Amino acid sequence: MTKKIIMVTGVSSGFGFRTCQKLVEAGHHVVGTMRNLHDKNARSAERLESSVDSASGKLFLVEMDVTDDQSVAKGTKEAVSSAGEIEVLVNNAGIGLLGVCEGFTGEQVRRIMDTNVAGSHRVTRAVLPAMRNRKNGLIIYTGSIMGRIVVPFSAPYTASKFAIEGMAEGLAYELKGSGVDVAILQPGGFPTEILDKSEGPADSSALDQCKELCERNDDLWKIWFGMLEEASPDINLIANAVQDLILADPQDRPLRKIVDPVTGGEPAKILNAAASKVQRELLDGIGYGDMFRE
Repeated sequence: MTKKIIMVTGVSSGFGFRTCQKLVEAGHHVVGTMRNLHDKNARSAERLESSVDSASGKLFLVEMDVTDDQSVAKGTKEAVSSAGEIEVLVNNAGIGLLGVCEGFTGEQVRRIMDTNVAGSHRVTRAVLPAMRNRKNGLIIYTGSIMGRIVVPFSAPYTASKFAIEGMAEGLAYELKGSGVDVAILQPGGFPTEILDKSEGPADSSALDQCKELCERNDDLWKIWFGMLEEASPDINLIANAVQDLILADPQDRPLRKIVDPVTGGEPAKILNAAASKVQRELLDGIGYGDMFRE
């Protein structure tokens, strides 16, 4: 196996934490980034470091806030200085908002888009020039099946994941033939810490005007969280999927990879296939079919 230098953002918990562990255990040199590395998330950092203490790879932890340009630039510079030029970027950092749409404030919506969408764009821009110069690299975006399908009472989060789909696919077209590849991971539901950390609507006065909707919101998430608890999908499936994308031959690597053990991901598969057909026809029609990726 060819060992890689990999940066994974948002490794304090959830997908990022386990993916970081998996990649270090597999022998890679992994730069894990998180906010508040030396205070709020210090315990998570210590837990991650101790968990890979005897692994064959190496772990480098770096402070990074993906919503801050200077923090991203500084963190990337530190990562390269410590581990070497980044060969693979896993854009994982993100936040969640769940609840009745009209109850979320503009500030909440701006924050989720800045973190989930603009944040991944900032980090991508930081590592892409070196990848392009080497004519080699891989950028993985953590999307969601909710970037294809819409579940009520998750509108801001869903919007951010739809945006990630558009951002990543557009970048994949632009990088076709450059030696730098793009892949989108589409997880289904997993019982990670993001569910506990997800914010609800901040505008209580707006919620007072739609109490019936609030009750339906409560019922829906009670059912969904109950399904997740009963199914207990293994978060290692996500880490394994990231590893598979990294090790895949670029000629065979799919643009999208669904990991949805609870529902099977069939709706997202259907929509992925339909969108791929439309995109191929569109690009062929305007004379840019050579940029198509699927």
